Amino acid sequence: MSSETRDGEDAVDRPNADYGPSARTRTALDADQLRTYLLYGALGLCVLLALVATVNFYGSASHAIDVWVSERYQPLYQAAFNLGVLLLAAVGISLVVRRL
Repeated sequence: MSSETRDGEDAVDRPNADYGPSARTRTALDADQLRTYLLYGALGLCVLLALVATVNFYGSASHAIDVWVSERYQPLYQAAFNLGVLLLAAVGISLVVRRL
């Protein structure tokens, strides 16, 4: 009875559990997890790059506002500029988070 199962079928005729639907489910979950990890990595990289670029851009734009805008209107231009940068960053981050 070494090559037969209890119900009389040969062990060779039985489908192997490693190749059944559960194996496909595990593969799909692994692919989904990999996709999620890659998206989190992309989000982290984008946030880091956005922070560095924002600091550099902020310094350059502040200097340009100081040179081109009258001292009386500089706070108004600085506030509008900061609001624009904040809105762009929020849109970019929300697009990536929505994918997660």
